[in-house]
Amino acid sequence: SYNILAEIYSNQGVYPYCPRWALSWSYRSRNLIREIRNFNADIFCLQEVQADRFNQFFYSEMRSLGYEGLYKKKTRLPMGADGKVDGCAIFFRRSRLQLLEKYVIEFNEAAQRLARSGMIIAKKSGRRPSQPEVDEALDRLSKDNVAQVVVFETMDESRQRFCVCNTHIHWDPNFLDVKLWQTHILIKELEKFNVRQNLPIILCGDFNSKPESSVYEFLSTGALGAEHPDLSHDPCDVVPASADFRHDLRLVSSFVSVMGQEPKFTNYTEGFKGTIDYIFATCDDVYCSGVYLIPPEESLSKHTRTALPNPQFPSDHLGLCADFHFIQPGSNGVGGGELGVG
Repeated sequence: SYNILAEIYSNQGVYPYCPRWALSWSYRSRNLIREIRNFNADIFCLQEVQADRFNQFFYSEMRSLGYEGLYKKKTRLPMGADGKVDGCAIFFRRSRLQLLEKYVIEFNEAAQRLARSGMIIAKKSGRRPSQPEVDEALDRLSKDNVAQVVVFETMDESRQRFCVCNTHIHWDPNFLDVKLWQTHILIKELEKFNVRQNLPIILCGDFNSKPESSVYEFLSTGALGAEHPDLSHDPCDVVPASADFRHDLRLVSSFVSVMGQEPKFTNYTEGFKGTIDYIFATCDDVYCSGVYLIPPEESLSKHTRTALPNPQFPSDHLGLCADFHFIQPGSNGVGGGELGVG
């Protein structure tokens, strides 16, 4: 799982410490492909993939490496020329996996659906909201984020079916309510899907939420404590009551499973250093046997003495990669072969 930093956000106004030539797409694109080759995963879940770069660069490059690709752009208008909008992409190794189903989740559409049904306001106050309140809530939740949900089948003798979800949750730290609302919608959609199919799930993405956040607590524990400080930040009353934050997916972070804790950081800029990217899996179905270690802090700026991106690292995020085995029903072991997810 890797937020590759879209070209539309890669500029010296945001990253003044990075040389202009190292921020150029012509330079960063070759570094990104080099990193992808080094991961050598069976599945790549990428975020901040610019629409025109998917069509003009990534799809052909990844096809030449043996992958097929799926793309879903954010639901906002392009920034200037057509294609200048980012989104999520999933690439999978054609020789090992067969695509069976594909779906997308548009969080804007989910908010509009709730607004039409009169359910966009959480109604914790017990009163019926006014139309201006509904409009304000809809505007607050309309951040254009998306998710991809796909079903694969392995091409070995096990013919193991499983689900992969790739998402990018809203970035702004002043919108904790929106992050939590989007995550709640995502999990509810995955639960509905899982009731029908009962498949192992691997959930990847940039959740823009640290391990102490409400988003992480909900994902990793299946519940959310009523006293969590994030719940106090809900200006439009869009966040459900804490009792409604329940799920039975039994998601476990790959890093916690293997290393006992999350890495120190997955996003490393001058203004922020912390962990906000994760690979989760349903622990009843999937066993994580290893992770690709995040480089130590001293190596990130070894040659330039700057944060990311820099000439060695093409994104402000670091890619995550994990090896998974499927747990066979009724057994005490694992089977189905190894699967690398990056």
